[in-house]
Amino acid sequence: MLSYENIFAQKHSVNFVAGFTNELAHTENSAMSAQGIPDNSNVNSNLNLATTITSISGSVKEQGIVSFFGRLNYAFNGKYSLTATIRNDANSALSAGHQHTTYPSIGLGWIISNENFMKRYNFIDNLKLRAGYGQTSNASGVDPYGTLAKLSTYKYQYGGASGGDAQGVLVTNLVNPNLTWQTTSEYNLALDFAVLKNRITGSVEVYSQRTTGIILNNQLPPTSGVTNQQTNLGTSAAKGLEITLSSKNIQSQKGISWSTDYNMAFSRERIVELPNGAQQNISLGEFVGQPLSTIYDLRKIGIWQTSEAAQAATFGQKPGQIKIEDYNGDGKINASDNQFIGNYQPQYTLGMTNRISYKNFDLSLVIQGRIGFTTSVPYVSSNNSGTQGWQFLNIGRHNQPVLDYWTPTNPTNAFPEPNAQNQGNYFSTLQYYDGSFIRAKSINLGYNVPSKLVQKIGMSSLRFYANVTNPFIIYAPIMHHGFSVPDPESQYNILPTSPSSGGNVAGYDNNNTSTFRGVGINAGEQTRDFIFGINARF
Repeated sequence: MLSYENIFAQKHSVNFVAGFTNELAHTENSAMSAQGIPDNSNVNSNLNLATTITSISGSVKEQGIVSFFGRLNYAFNGKYSLTATIRNDANSALSAGHQHTTYPSIGLGWIISNENFMKRYNFIDNLKLRAGYGQTSNASGVDPYGTLAKLSTYKYQYGGASGGDAQGVLVTNLVNPNLTWQTTSEYNLALDFAVLKNRITGSVEVYSQRTTGIILNNQLPPTSGVTNQQTNLGTSAAKGLEITLSSKNIQSQKGISWSTDYNMAFSRERIVELPNGAQQNISLGEFVGQPLSTIYDLRKIGIWQTSEAAQAATFGQKPGQIKIEDYNGDGKINASDNQFIGNYQPQYTLGMTNRISYKNFDLSLVIQGRIGFTTSVPYVSSNNSGTQGWQFLNIGRHNQPVLDYWTPTNPTNAFPEPNAQNQGNYFSTLQYYDGSFIRAKSINLGYNVPSKLVQKIGMSSLRFYANVTNPFIIYAPIMHHGFSVPDPESQYNILPTSPSSGGNVAGYDNNNTSTFRGVGINAGEQTRDFIFGINARF
């Protein structure tokens, strides 16, 4: 890396950095599993004694990235600044002829508060206007050999039941000569400020993004012999607003201080273009004008009640079954009634941190929130056959929870009538819930023992503290019909399934990786931890 820095005529400041990086990742993997090893001691050395070798596998991967970059910073008279960067990356995982990309960025700054005409406003400590444009490229997650054709061995039976196995070869990946970088271009405009002797500081920023060549797994026709292929599919656009604010509410009044940090972000993403001018890609859940993480499914509007028996019969249903909105009004419930019923990405994210101190005590509270998004609970309806999840009530379960399900004497709109012989229709609609929440992320309480007392016992400092993470959460209950899910942020990735023409219609989304994020049992729930400790220095 090369750097240069200088100041000219006491007003011009220049800083320049240029560099080069070369990265190589080489991974080798070998695995073997066996059964029937007679002794558990030193099993790795006794694999040859196993009665059955269940699997043997191995792989090798190598990927290289070469980068050149340069950055120039220029400032004039403490008021105006310019930052310009340029970067070139080459990634061996991409298709030949598409491995290199060059992306620039430029940023301008104007410290308005340093202008002479601002001196009269002495309550303003800092006021800076920023504007910029830049590009970034991404190829993370690309298989190092995903653009090349692959062959794998495969055993099949030859000559009937008595013929035995024959070794064959099949295609497991098709050539993709056009896979290139996913590129995001962004414009931003921001205002930084500080007032009242820096007691209140913050920034407001708006941005507009456009991402081209989005890398996704494109599902291929079964006749190709390959299930999917990483491909550049479509263009998306996003607009957003970010606000940060810090305030010193109380400053050293009788040993008390209190400060607060706030942040809020709003973002709206949508697909603006699909390949070949298409308006939608049902198999991937992509729709022009909708977010990448949209949910497209039937909408549950309740449970058919006894008084609605005649109306339910016109849809081939009966009281106690799921009531679906006839979206197109044709008197039938099928895939034509699918609609956009939610989005897995929040419209707003919020955060607040409070810090309070009194003499030797200190307290901090961190709060965060996500507002305006839908979450999925796949263990309510987790597959397309109805053989998993609580929609298939009382089948093979010895721990069936008590649910608010429909009976003639309990006319609820929560869960349909249980049926041990039939999975029921449209069960996928049971899984969508409002995931909005506000959470206390952590609470910390500490006490610093006075230095005079600490020195008497031969220490330089002594602190007692207590911490609790995730102490409470406020949210629209994800499951409020007889049981509840403890945490709307529990992460559970499940492959989407495309909607069918009727019967059991499963919803799906895309979310960039052909999986969606939901809430499930053993799905990485946020734990609540209590920690007590002592920090002592001698």
